[in-house]
Amino acid sequence: MPRVSFFIDGFNVYHSLNDPRNSNRIPKYRKFLWLDYSKFLARHLRKQDEIADIFYFSAYAHFRSQRSVRTHQLLVSAWEGTGITAMLVTNDTDLVPAIKMLKKIRPKKKIGVLFPLDRSSAELKQACDFAKYTNRKHLSQSQFPDPITLPSGYKFSKPPIWK
Repeated sequence: MPRVSFFIDGFNVYHSLNDPRNSNRIPKYRKFLWLDYSKFLARHLRKQDEIADIFYFSAYAHFRSQRSVRTHQLLVSAWEGTGITAMLVTNDTDLVPAIKMLKKIRPKKKIGVLFPLDRSSAELKQACDFAKYTNRKHLSQSQFPDPITLPSGYKFSKPPIWK
């Protein structure tokens, strides 16, 4: 069964959903921030695929170290062979050099990109073997229950501003 490793650019996904542009300063996709990534990513697999790994990356405003960590993780993961396919969940073109380097090192490795909602990049799409796009249905069908109850009994609720 083909395996897929996902690499989520949390900063990029967050800002695609919490972007106030074109919505009178109120982010129209904020309601989707209560996202269950396992469900969401499974919706982007073929029937014969399975999720090998999910790596979630996010960083504070020191962007250089964020790129370095993501690039390093992508290369190490590919070199060690986790998954047959690597799927990047981002719109960040800073990853293009890492993708090109990886393709030189592992030319048979398939790399795809899953663009966050309402985002895309021709440069990133061209660097990858395939591209997929997020839509509202994927997001609405991939929300955590509200509230979430942990085995300890502690409950987490979706923040009111996200409703």
